[in-house]
Amino acid sequence: MDVSNHLTWSMEGMDYDINKAVYLSYEELPSHLKQCFLFCSLFPKDESITRVISQLWIAEGYIHNKLSSKPPEDLAFEYYKELISRNLLEPVEEYYDQSAFTMHDVVRSFAQYITKDEAVLITEGQDVRRTIGTSKLRHLSVSSRPVEGNALQNQSLLRTLLLFGSATVELEDLLKNLSGLRILYLDGGNLVELRDFICHLKHLRYLCLSPTCISTIPQGIGDLKFLQALDLCGCTNISQLPNSILKLRKQRSLNFRRTQSPQFLVASES
Repeated sequence: MDVSNHLTWSMEGMDYDINKAVYLSYEELPSHLKQCFLFCSLFPKDESITRVISQLWIAEGYIHNKLSSKPPEDLAFEYYKELISRNLLEPVEEYYDQSAFTMHDVVRSFAQYITKDEAVLITEGQDVRRTIGTSKLRHLSVSSRPVEGNALQNQSLLRTLLLFGSATVELEDLLKNLSGLRILYLDGGNLVELRDFICHLKHLRYLCLSPTCISTIPQGIGDLKFLQALDLCGCTNISQLPNSILKLRKQRSLNFRRTQSPQFLVASES
């Protein structure tokens, strides 16, 4: 009866693109779940979203509960399960343990509409520069599109950059104006070398290089004092990690599955 009598159904002036049923579900979400839900719309339509999303939520500062003593990872998993239980996320059938999910097209369109001023997903057929224009984005996701080095020169407020299979060669030029970046997610692509410029992203909290062709991690990685998670899954050319990684006091997660069993280098001095 509460749902049937809700004011959402009779609201006038609501944009035609908004599905009222999804809007009602969104409005009934606790505030701590709304940002987590909207963030999921940055993943492309055909991309299964795994529980790695919890690390992204943590990096964005979405996971916090002053009344709970649970670690952020446990809280994030609870958020994850609740969004699934509310049917806003759909578990992928191949994963019996609900370790991966997708978003229904209607739900995704709604979330993208709500976040259109702060977050954009650019897919094949869309021009990166024309789509983002001069807007000051906080979150940008690009799928299967090449990104020019100066395409993001006016996006100094960007905090999240997700690249899925993008042919981004000049990564250094792409990132030189993004000093406030918190999340850099490179899924696939043709990156073969990770140079020291990555260590200048002082606010970086999450770095995903999975799976790329890089073979080394810069020694300066230890200067990223806020880095919480480093994902190297599938980087088959990596066999060692620099000893400076031991300086990452904020690090909570290190994923090196499907690599050449990397080992920490032992520092020469005590």
